[in-house]
Amino acid sequence: MPPENESAAALPESADFLAVQAACDMPDAHPMVLELWHYAQTCRAPGELPTRKLFDPAALAKLLSRLWILDVLHDPFDLRYRLAGTHIVQTIGFDPTGRVFSDIMAERIATNPALMARHRYMADSGTATWRLGPARHWKSMDFKTVENLCVPFAAADGAPTQVAQMVCISVCYRADGSVF
Repeated sequence: MPPENESAAALPESADFLAVQAACDMPDAHPMVLELWHYAQTCRAPGELPTRKLFDPAALAKLLSRLWILDVLHDPFDLRYRLAGTHIVQTIGFDPTGRVFSDIMAERIATNPALMARHRYMADSGTATWRLGPARHWKSMDFKTVENLCVPFAAADGAPTQVAQMVCISVCYRADGSVF
């Protein structure tokens, strides 16, 4: 949720994601996605972003395999994978931990620069985003659709309104609609 005293950045024209201010902004969200959303709200003070200082991974033990955390690099803008749960690693076929998003996705960003727009929007606005749509990031996928929620977090010891990390969850669906 963006800080109440700041204006949010405008959604990019090519956005295929929704800005999230409340759980009702995610129609048909999977219960695991909603669980991360509700937990993240307990990690914030009014008018501030959730903070990693209040984030306890043990509280989300059954979701950990589907979580990924991105560190926000502000100058120049990029993202570094701090953590990728075991299900994420299995799904994409490698462990991206420690790697930079623009390096991993260079080929796809070259053909679709909007792939970075969602994360830049979140870093600029402090607004969580939700997406449910065709899988588009990885070359070999056993699933057709992906749903994910990304929630911006402030650093534990930083400015309470500056995005330092994004805590995300992904739920992948097979063609028959079953969870992968």
